[in-house]
Amino acid sequence: MLMIRHIILSIIALCSVSAIAQTDYDSYAVKAQRYFGYKEWASAGALYSILISERPEVTDNYSHAIVAAGMLGDSIQQINLTHIALTNQINVDSLFTSTERTSFEVGQTSLYENYLLLIRSDTPWLARVIDGYLLRYYSYRSYGPGIVEYSLRMLEGAPADDRFLMSLAEGYLLCGDITEAIDAYRLAAELNPANYRALLFLGNYYKEQPDDDSRSLARLYLQAANNLHSTPYVEEALRNLQ
Repeated sequence: MLMIRHIILSIIALCSVSAIAQTDYDSYAVKAQRYFGYKEWASAGALYSILISERPEVTDNYSHAIVAAGMLGDSIQQINLTHIALTNQINVDSLFTSTERTSFEVGQTSLYENYLLLIRSDTPWLARVIDGYLLRYYSYRSYGPGIVEYSLRMLEGAPADDRFLMSLAEGYLLCGDITEAIDAYRLAAELNPANYRALLFLGNYYKEQPDDDSRSLARLYLQAANNLHSTPYVEEALRNLQ
């Protein structure tokens, strides 16, 4: 029944576009926000369709319509809205950021994840951009497997980018894979000798290991970190390794 109502309201919205020029746009926006706030997703989506037709340059209208469609399980509408947004030259980053914020505001973080995966499948040329947003989302959720998967995807296009190596290492740590994490941190420090976080992590890791080789590595990494940013903690750690 909700889907039928959504279709009917969408038809009404399309038929009303010609009349909105004589109607206060702001009043439609207030009504749309009210329906959205009351979780009347079909009504909200219909009104946001009117607002989009009247002012196709407003990113916020698309994100609210996309979330409303997602709450109705209408993936086709989400795809259509995204295509309309891109056709109207809405900035991709603005669209995804606004949709993320809107879905989080209604407590539906997984809706945002599902939306990104949907658009990634539908629009392959946006895959790398979406991979970056998925990586950020999984990092926010501290979801190790997702962080690892999308860090590796980002590294395919930028193998020397130590930012993605750092997220990869952190993903491995969340998955409990310390060996892979250390390898990623070491490569990050090798590619960027000024990567303080990687140096500090490696120094702290190796100083806790019992063998002499590890202590030597701990001194190496902690000294490099201290050279970049000296702190009492690092200096004390170095003294203890003498």
